[in-house]
Amino acid sequence: MSSGARAPDQSFDYLVFRKLLVCFIVNTNSSFNITMVQSFRDLLEYCHQNAKAVSSQTLAWDLHQMYREMLPAVKVRLFNHMNKGG
Repeated sequence: MSSGARAPDQSFDYLVFRKLLVCFIVNTNSSFNITMVQSFRDLLEYCHQNAKAVSSQTLAWDLHQMYREMLPAVKVRLFNHMNKGG
């Protein structure tokens, strides 16, 4: 996933925001409940008025969806690695 930087004229994409939020939570080993902390919500809204907090249930669903989408490519990479003697 990219750094998430948008060009000044690029509109806010809520789905990209949700994916980036899931990546942040996974990469920092944080709880999905961080989205319920008021200071975190304030930070999001300060960054962009449309960046409303996402529920922990929605983030868990997003994570499972990302897993399902990425699994076939991971299997291919592992298969290729094993065929090369890894």
